[in-house]
Amino acid sequence: MVQPYRYTIKEERNRLRRYILKDNKKALGVLAVTNVHASSATAEVDGETIHFARTKIFRKDVSAHHSGKGDLGEFSSDVFSRGKLTMEGKVYLWEPRGITWNTWGWHDENGKAVLTITLQPGLLTLRGQVYAEQPLEDAGKKLALFGWYLLLLNHQSFGTHVAHAVRHLAQRQGVGSRK
Repeated sequence: MVQPYRYTIKEERNRLRRYILKDNKKALGVLAVTNVHASSATAEVDGETIHFARTKIFRKDVSAHHSGKGDLGEFSSDVFSRGKLTMEGKVYLWEPRGITWNTWGWHDENGKAVLTITLQPGLLTLRGQVYAEQPLEDAGKKLALFGWYLLLLNHQSFGTHVAHAVRHLAQRQGVGSRK
């Protein structure tokens, strides 16, 4: 069995989050979250700039546009964040791989795995691993960064839900309330 190709995604913290997709030798692409809610991001791959924007509030539907070239693709999700991406004339399906929801993958319409991305939360930063069946070329790099953006949206949503639940429980218990 041939081992898949392995890449890493590492976070650089400046004012907003910035993630670098790397192989062992060099950076292959960058994803920069453009606001604190992660409702939009910009990717740079092989000299191209791609803008990602969330298009729905309660679902993680995302549109992607090339700078100066127009539409790149549209991702539409179901309530469980699974979905379908139509990009450059091809269809890719996004689904979790495992029970933790930290590992997700793209596969083609025929069910053939294209790449898998694992989110590895750290204490203050996020990092990830990308596993691909083939070396990442242009479309593979875009898929990796698109998938990473979707994982960030999932991670952001989970954190928001936990914060609301903690706040709600604290209010019910009278913790932190002012009298």
